[in-house]
Amino acid sequence: MLKTAFILFLLLASGCKDQYTPKPYGYFRIDFPEKQWVASPDTLPYCFEQSAQAILVVTGGCRYQPSKIQL
Repeated sequence: MLKTAFILFLLLASGCKDQYTPKPYGYFRIDFPEKQWVASPDTLPYCFEQSAQAILVVTGGCRYQPSKIQL
């Protein structure tokens, strides 16, 4: 019993060496640009608003009837 108490005391004493402070939760600082919306070009048969950072690419078809639009 004395041996078990001595081992337990040594374990508890060895755990008290340094002050433990947990690391704070970190968050990434990401600065997003302000949202800006622009109207779609007048050459399309429909209209919508798209982001100012997006690039509109019309592929295939003719000028008046595009087959695909990629943002």
